[in-house]
Amino acid sequence: MSTDHQVKKYDMLQIPKLDAAQRQLDCAIELWFHDKDPVSVHTLVAADYEIVHAVMQKQPNPAELYFDTAFIKDENREEFVAFVRKPANFFKHGNRDPHATLDFHPVSSMLFVIHAEKGLRKLGKPTSYAAQALVFWLTLHEPQWIREESREALTKSLHVEEIAALRELGKAEFFKKYIESRVRLAARGT
Repeated sequence: MSTDHQVKKYDMLQIPKLDAAQRQLDCAIELWFHDKDPVSVHTLVAADYEIVHAVMQKQPNPAELYFDTAFIKDENREEFVAFVRKPANFFKHGNRDPHATLDFHPVSSMLFVIHAEKGLRKLGKPTSYAAQALVFWLTLHEPQWIREESREALTKSLHVEEIAALRELGKAEFFKKYIESRVRLAARGT
């Protein structure tokens, strides 16, 4: 895992709310990189976002996140939030129509990832290595999603050959190499 959370069998953990959110986000990103179950990824990242959103709403000047986006009309907000929460609620609650089926688009998890990460940063948490890895992966593989100035900032220190080599890596190998390089740089103090 990207962050070491070794726990002895009967240790008691004290987990601050935002640390729980950060850990859920990092775990969801790691699962995504390893092509693990998209239902589990979505459930984790939606729970993470719910924490971040709730904590953000308690701030004096809360930042606009996914549920609060100005893109949605206020009179339609409740319907919008119910719509985007639907997959996570379906995955969590067995008592609501136990024989139902849901059409689910796994890419929708990325919206929760983006807004959870934005909220964590606004709440003072630094961007984790896992989140950095995801942004870098998306820059290389989904550049149309990323603003040009952000793409340039992430790739300006790399040669064309290095970028091509990184694009060739599978998701899991890319994640592993990225995390290892960040840990090495941190150990050197750079």
